[in-house]
Amino acid sequence: MTAETPDPDPRPTVRALLADPTVRRPLKVVLRRWVERDPVDAAQDAELLALALERLADERCAAAFVLRSAWPADPGGFDDRRHL
Repeated sequence: MTAETPDPDPRPTVRALLADPTVRRPLKVVLRRWVERDPVDAAQDAELLALALERLADERCAAAFVLRSAWPADPGGFDDRRHL
């Protein structure tokens, strides 16, 4: 694709991600290591990794919610849970 012709594929390229200053360093490290792998294998592994990390995030959020909802309300009427 040239600068005049926009890329019709909305997915980012590895080159674009590596050049993007907003992309976190750990992801760039993985991209540099995985770029030499078979792209189908790497994509399948990345999908599994994304699913596992999404589940971990959900579990941690759920645990944090349970902890916050278990806090007793302040007898003076101030409920700390409203300020989290």
